Amino acid sequence: MSETCSMEYGFDYIFGRMSAIYGNDFARKWDGIDPNLIRQEWIGTMGRFLTYKPIMDYALAHLDPARPPSSLQFRKLCQDGPDRKSTRLNSSH
Repeated sequence: MSETCSMEYGFDYIFGRMSAIYGNDFARKWDGIDPNLIRQEWIGTMGRFLTYKPIMDYALAHLDPARPPSSLQFRKLCQDGPDRKSTRLNSSH
């Protein structure tokens, strides 16, 4: 399985996982907001982080259990995670 993916796939991946984790709390967070606007905003905010599954998995593993994150909060979790360069360096040893 590849560690990289398209931003569209990455968005679907994290939204699917967070829907499973938070259930209705996650769905209600977006009530009344155009789904296309949500997708556009998250993809714009997350950028390259949506293309690397180890970063997304790190962020998903470090979610606040009490409430779903905003795009800015999720991006911060990704920024704290492994980057491609260090992951490649660590896997080569």
